[in-house]
Amino acid sequence: MPGVNRSQAVAGEKTSFYLQAKDSTGNNKVTNGDAQGDLQSPQEQFSVDIIGEHISLSGMVTYLDSGQYRVDYTIIKAGNYQVHVKTGGTDIYCGLGEGNKCSPFALEVLPGETLSSICEAESSFDPVDNLVEARAGDVGKIYLQAKDAFGNNRRSGGDDVLVTFTSAVNPDVRYRGNVVDRDDGTYYISYSIPLAGKYLVSITVDGDPVKYCVGPSGERWHSREYDGVSVYSAPSFCTVDDSLSLNVIHREIHAASSTIIEEEGTSLNTAIVGVETGFVVESRDKFGNLRSGSSTSNIEESGDGKSDAFLVSIVGPSGHETVTSSAMQTLSSLDSSISGYFRLSYGGRVSDDVPHDVSDSAMQLVLMAMHGHGSNPSVEVRRMTLDGNYQWHITFTDHLELWSQDPLKVVPGSDGFIAVSNAMSVSMEASGGLYPVRYTLWEKGIYELSVFWGTTLVSGSSYTVEVGNGTPQASSSTAFGEGLQSGVAGDQVSFEVVIRDQRQPEVQSIKASGIVIEYINEIQRLNIAANSGESFQLTFRGQTSEDMTVGLSTAEELEMALEKLVTIGQVRVTSDGTSSVIQKGDALDIEFLTEHGSLTLLTSSGQNIVSKLVEGEAPFRAERQSFTCYADRGYVILSFKDRTTTIEYIDDIVTFESKISGLVGSNVSIVVADAAIETVCSTSYQQILVDFSVELGNVEPISLNFNGLENGSMFIYGNGEEEHGAVNGIRPIMGYFTISHNGMKTDLLALEASAIDVKTALESLPTIGSVYVTKDMVGLLRDKEGQNLVPGTTSLFGIWSITFSDERTPGCEPGSWDKCPSNIGDVTPLVIDTSMLSFEIGSTQQQPTPTMEAIEVRKGSNGNIYDNVGEQPEIEFSLTHDLIPHVGIGMFEVHSITCSYTAAALEAHDSKGAFELRILDKRIHIDAFTSMSDLKRMIRDALGLDYLVGTNGSSNSTVCHFDSDHPVTVVTNISFAKETGPLPVFHVHSEQNVIISVDNLVDAVDRVEHLGGGRHAVSYTPTISGSYSTSIKINDKYLWTDLSSGVIVHPSVASALHSTHDSNLVTIAGKQASFHIICRDRFGNRLHSNESNKSSLVVDLIGKPDVCTGQHDNDHPNVVIDELEIGSPDGHYSVAFTPSIAGTHQVSISLRSQGGLLATYFRNQDFTSCKKE
Repeated sequence: MPGVNRSQAVAGEKTSFYLQAKDSTGNNKVTNGDAQGDLQSPQEQFSVDIIGEHISLSGMVTYLDSGQYRVDYTIIKAGNYQVHVKTGGTDIYCGLGEGNKCSPFALEVLPGETLSSICEAESSFDPVDNLVEARAGDVGKIYLQAKDAFGNNRRSGGDDVLVTFTSAVNPDVRYRGNVVDRDDGTYYISYSIPLAGKYLVSITVDGDPVKYCVGPSGERWHSREYDGVSVYSAPSFCTVDDSLSLNVIHREIHAASSTIIEEEGTSLNTAIVGVETGFVVESRDKFGNLRSGSSTSNIEESGDGKSDAFLVSIVGPSGHETVTSSAMQTLSSLDSSISGYFRLSYGGRVSDDVPHDVSDSAMQLVLMAMHGHGSNPSVEVRRMTLDGNYQWHITFTDHLELWSQDPLKVVPGSDGFIAVSNAMSVSMEASGGLYPVRYTLWEKGIYELSVFWGTTLVSGSSYTVEVGNGTPQASSSTAFGEGLQSGVAGDQVSFEVVIRDQRQPEVQSIKASGIVIEYINEIQRLNIAANSGESFQLTFRGQTSEDMTVGLSTAEELEMALEKLVTIGQVRVTSDGTSSVIQKGDALDIEFLTEHGSLTLLTSSGQNIVSKLVEGEAPFRAERQSFTCYADRGYVILSFKDRTTTIEYIDDIVTFESKISGLVGSNVSIVVADAAIETVCSTSYQQILVDFSVELGNVEPISLNFNGLENGSMFIYGNGEEEHGAVNGIRPIMGYFTISHNGMKTDLLALEASAIDVKTALESLPTIGSVYVTKDMVGLLRDKEGQNLVPGTTSLFGIWSITFSDERTPGCEPGSWDKCPSNIGDVTPLVIDTSMLSFEIGSTQQQPTPTMEAIEVRKGSNGNIYDNVGEQPEIEFSLTHDLIPHVGIGMFEVHSITCSYTAAALEAHDSKGAFELRILDKRIHIDAFTSMSDLKRMIRDALGLDYLVGTNGSSNSTVCHFDSDHPVTVVTNISFAKETGPLPVFHVHSEQNVIISVDNLVDAVDRVEHLGGGRHAVSYTPTISGSYSTSIKINDKYLWTDLSSGVIVHPSVASALHSTHDSNLVTIAGKQASFHIICRDRFGNRLHSNESNKSSLVVDLIGKPDVCTGQHDNDHPNVVIDELEIGSPDGHYSVAFTPSIAGTHQVSISLRSQGGLLATYFRNQDFTSCKKE
């Protein structure tokens, strides 16, 4: 049976082998088959059967000649087969005997040539499908199964396989896959792409694309092939797709590869005091990919693009460190008009309930407490209002890993209240791997800024920031100098103003806190010692039950009897007896279900014994106060704290409840023992119980302020007198506290103190000026079932937030000098004295002592010296005389002209009038009817001024006004621009029909000189003595410098020209005469005292005798000069003399004052060698 390659074939290719017929002796048959009868002899015919694992087929046998046959077959299923060549139904032997016969023989059918469009590429999918998804830098694995045209898996390698990944964004970026030929028809493809993004996948065999099997299921790539029966068809997830995209996502964060960029409108290297600035951190993996938060269906995201937390440290010139971070979230209320509360969670913990309008400082303290930070700042909160709704901007600076895993969320109230939480939303500031960082610095200078992720420094994040001046701020600026205290008329004085820029007000919060214990019901045991048939009663809080009979009454009846008492709500009575009927020797356990806390014992009549089995414990209990009244008319006045109300004896219960609610400032409820009680008082003893349903804890007793009842009285029990039905309230913290600052202590403040109460107490301290106080209540007072005892309101612990020198309130400025001193900068911490606090210690739970602490929420700053030479602020200074209105010192001159017509002009009805005004050396002729606009022009033109002249405050539209029937005096105020500077006093001449006077109301300061370094010197020269009120403004805002003492301007030295006397021109010889001298300075100011004028009085009196006296010698009377007491209305000196002769006397009064020319003397003619000054 000779043939060619009879043991091997190729799938799909026609294959042949040959048979040689032989005779029984082994000789080839060489004759034609017809001659031998081969064609007619079936036993001489051959059959060929090819049998495989999956298919079987028969070969086509064709007789050639000379006993030769050709067998043809085509197999398209690759594999191993057995070929049976038979004749007469028996396998041929080929002359080799049965043991070595040549049929059947093995046939191997090899796969055909590789056809790329049939080849299949598939990932290991464990569980990542690396055909379409990968993480940057990870090794992606793909397997390629080469196939022939029929779907047979190739069993040998050698194909030209090329794998590329081309960036969909930048075609120039291309990565090659590494192909390993496994010499079995399969190829292992691996790749590692560092750059995240979308890539077009190309896998080709001999230049043509293969099928991509995405998301495989069922049989895998190596076990799928043609089965020899059905035409091979690739699974539906295998397609030839030229647009197949591989999504490569970023890796975990790598701080050293992360980067920093400028935020729009900001600079990395410069900032301004008080102005928020910032930058953006680009979170990147170790390959520099932006961690945008991408993921795939089978690869979890490595960061969501908004939860990476970068810590920022900014160290200033004084060493103070400002800490911020990228962990920023915004909490927004969609409707702030909704009342109620909500809670916050982050890092696996949940906060106390907080009110919907919670202040930023209170929220900050609540968040700080969630992870036990105490007083160490770990979060910063700023609240603002947007479109009428609140927004809280929150930055976390500690426990950032916890925050990253579980950022801030809003949760319903602890009692399930959802109205507010449903109206809240939380958003991240960061997105797409870009993390904004914002900060505000308050100290000018050079800062070192560093950004960390964990303890690793972000690449290139350590750099310097130069912080320059913010805008000038009056409240942080200061002024000092002699010119703000005193001066002398005519002498120039000065003071300095130091301009500072924006400051940050100090904020300190006082936070009350404590542990809320669990409710434990009190159980009291009643041991029955009474004999059968004997009755007993139980009394609780002054109320006594009906009779119970031993051997007849049941435990259930006892329970009902107790619940009938107005002092008991619900109880549960159980007995250890064998019968439901109460028997002697039974122990009845009475559990109080509605009366909370440690209770007074029930008392029993008879021999029964009551003891405590379980002492009650409770975090909360309502206060109950008891009122008893008997009267037939009149009224009482009740007081509570600082409020009062009047109760009429005949007020009904509803009216009484309303009045008491108004008195205490919150709702109360009324309980009466007898439903027949309709009015507050009656002619017989009557009890009314008042329950404080809102103001929990040990409430201050209502007191009787005035008793106006007739034939009776009212008694009030409010200190826990349980025998009268009064019960002290309970809450985790109660009582009073005080606040101290720099050694000064406030009066006692109740734990219920309002924001106004705390503000008033603090501002009464001499060390504190102006404060702005808010109060927040956090936490719920919950009953045993977890429901809020004060529905809709947080009411557990108070947080008072105190902002020092807040510009929302008046500061240390004119009109509010009581707000001094200004507590600007880093304010000394407040100290809280909690020795007057009280609380109930649970007998088993042992509640720890509650606390109140002062915490610095925001450190105050002083403002920086403003030395921006190019932009100097506007300084306004004024002195206003305390006794003479409109007179003082200012930034510009103000003069007045007062005009009235003479009596002669009025009588003659002559309205013509004029006068001449002299300013400096300029003379201005002014008619009486000159208008204000003409007057301003005339003065401006005469003085050659470039600046406007004003007439604000004038009483008429013209300089004078003529009305003979109703004469009027017109006052015209003339104000000059500050650039004009000081002007001398105006003078008036040539008055015609008018009476004119001029006054210099306001003298302009002499100059304002910029000294550098934020310092400005203001110089002025006062002329009118007296006390002045002082004010200084910067850019139209008052300085917060204590100028309440004002400025005292003393008179100058006495001037003889301006001093006066009251001497009588006639006196009698021989009789003592006297007069007074009033000393004035050159400005007409009366001197305060003789000492202050530093002058001496010289009086010389010479008398010339009258001719009638017959005397010839002049009289020289002795003159006695006495100094009067300081402040004497008569003047400074009293001069007394006694003339001895009649006649004309000449009096000479002189003032000898200190002073003169100041000279410098020199020894030499060339003015050298100074000798004396």
